[in-house]
Amino acid sequence: DRINRNAPRTQVLQDRFRTSRAGIVDAIGQKDLKQRLSRAMVYLNGWRTPEAAKLVNPLLKQNIKSKHLWYVAGRLRYFEGRYKEALRWLKKALPKAYLKRHPLGSSVLATIRLTRGYRTVKSPHFLIHFPPGRDRILVTYAVDALEKAYHRLGKLYGY
Repeated sequence: DRINRNAPRTQVLQDRFRTSRAGIVDAIGQKDLKQRLSRAMVYLNGWRTPEAAKLVNPLLKQNIKSKHLWYVAGRLRYFEGRYKEALRWLKKALPKAYLKRHPLGSSVLATIRLTRGYRTVKSPHFLIHFPPGRDRILVTYAVDALEKAYHRLGKLYGY
């Protein structure tokens, strides 16, 4: 559908919203979407996944069709330790032939392959993946040490 260039601005925006494949992008604005995703990438580069999740997750709930969003969502899920979800988003964002060659795509695929059969323990701030067996004994100590370090270093660095 073409937008009538002679229509008042509000009508143009309504037409864009109505005819867009992903109307919500037009509602929040393409520029705003890019700014949010850029900010999420900055957070991910600083390993600040909770802050990135606050930006990305609401956009995913709005069913926005954006390869950039899907890529950032894949990267976020990878950082969160949710590897299968990361792969699902990256498959939507990247061409199939390129997925295995892309640095993040190949890393996600390798991680899934290497951690197949692993158990997972979730703490308030961490997911710990480990192979079944004797290592289970150490997980309790690892969780305790990681949480203490998180709180001490968080205060020191403002996280």
